[in-house]
Amino acid sequence: MDHNDRFLSLRQFRVLGAMFAFWLVTGHPTGTFAQENAQNAPGAEAAVSRVHPLAGYFTEMGLLSCVVRADQLGTFLGGRGQGQSFVVTKASDNPTLVHVSLFVPTEGGTRVADLFFTSGLSNCPASYSITTLIEGECATVIENDPAKEEYVAIGDSGSYVANIGRGASARLTPLGNGCMRVQTEVIDQ
Repeated sequence: MDHNDRFLSLRQFRVLGAMFAFWLVTGHPTGTFAQENAQNAPGAEAAVSRVHPLAGYFTEMGLLSCVVRADQLGTFLGGRGQGQSFVVTKASDNPTLVHVSLFVPTEGGTRVADLFFTSGLSNCPASYSITTLIEGECATVIENDPAKEEYVAIGDSGSYVANIGRGASARLTPLGNGCMRVQTEVIDQ
């Protein structure tokens, strides 16, 4: 036995560390990530997998600083249900910014979320954006939104923006006969 065989490689050590971090991660939030990150929502989905597939991908690719964040955001935006898929775009083998398009099947069709991860930084700051097309005028959409008091008009554009939580905002923009709602959030803690 070679004396090097007795020690874990740095990569093996990192993978074990990431696996330990997964063991610590439980539950998934339902509001904005920052507002509800501490709440656990029990349900049948949790039995499907303890780790979101996106976190597994980050582990396999060696983007270990973002494994826990990928699990948190993937679960927050899509739960742990089956049928999800994602596409990852990175500029190099050692990227500092990784883009993920997450596709989540729902009763009304497929929900798409765009996620950005800054790998290589401790805590892996990230952001996400969810775009939804809603029937009706944006003014009507505002009236039915719990954050309706937060919306302000953006000049004469017919668009509105609202601060809906720490680092989170919603933007409404007229689009054809509907209203496009874009929710974004920046997570750095």
